[in-house]
Amino acid sequence: MLFFFLFNIDDLPKIINDKDNNIKSKLILFANDTHLIITDPNLTDFINNIHTTIKNINVLFNTNLLSLKLDKTNFTHVITISSFHIDGDVSYDNKLISNTSTLKFLGLVTDDKLTWKSHIEIIVP
Repeated sequence: MLFFFLFNIDDLPKIINDKDNNIKSKLILFANDTHLIITDPNLTDFINNIHTTIKNINVLFNTNLLSLKLDKTNFTHVITISSFHIDGDVSYDNKLISNTSTLKFLGLVTDDKLTWKSHIEIIVP
């Protein structure tokens, strides 16, 4: 079953790094953790890149008889000194993608300011 899944997502890195649409993104896959990092200094382009990437992933999954579970999908907007705030919600196919202030990856929890405060609170309650 795992081979079937891996075989079907083999094209995922190709559609994530869509050079034709100038999407600046990086895919991180480890076991059942999948993280997509999208960056763009322009807010409009950033939102468009999110929608284009999710659309491309959904097309790939539908082609391979897989499904993208948007109810299990969320995003974290990492805030830096020079970043902009995302006003409004991110959605795809009339389904809201929830915004979370923390991100868990490989057992490590960080927040939207890239601090370890959330991880420390979990370890030392």
